[in-house]
Amino acid sequence: MSPRKKEDNLLIREERRRSILDAALRLFANKGYESTSISQLAKEVGISKGLVYTYFDSKEALLKSLVFDLNEMERDFWEDIQNEDPSRMLSNIFNGYFNTLINNKDKLRLISALTFQVEKFDFIQDLASQKMSAYLHLFEDLLNKIGFKNAKDEALLIGALLDGIAMQFLVIHNDYPLDKFKALLIQKYCPN
Repeated sequence: MSPRKKEDNLLIREERRRSILDAALRLFANKGYESTSISQLAKEVGISKGLVYTYFDSKEALLKSLVFDLNEMERDFWEDIQNEDPSRMLSNIFNGYFNTLINNKDKLRLISALTFQVEKFDFIQDLASQKMSAYLHLFEDLLNKIGFKNAKDEALLIGALLDGIAMQFLVIHNDYPLDKFKALLIQKYCPN
């Protein structure tokens, strides 16, 4: 048997890192960050506790990496929804947002849980503030282009509605009328 190539080792390392992050997402989202130990995480992945520390210096470093990985996935979302027509782009945002809610419940649970512990993690508060400011600015810009008179206030309303919808969906799950809310938002904010 010949020794592994450097590229093979890098691939194995990235796959293991990804499996640790995936398990952390599941455990942190469902058991909570505080209630999840590195030992539980290692057991979930099928590796030793020490090997987890080979990839991440601490549980908080693992959390930071997970949050920033989620942030990278969000960038892909924003690339996918771009459109020259502001009404179409806003519709794409709403459609993408609701699809994300349905398909990423663990991510939503984790982000929501961390939101309520924001004072514990400065990096999350900073990231959340930056994101909220960027979203509100984008909504305001799109609504201005569409022709809304109070675009800034409407942008604030959209932000609050999306946050509230996400929280309610986490609690009520499949009985929550996501399709109805999506249709109402598109009807109100995305004229043809």
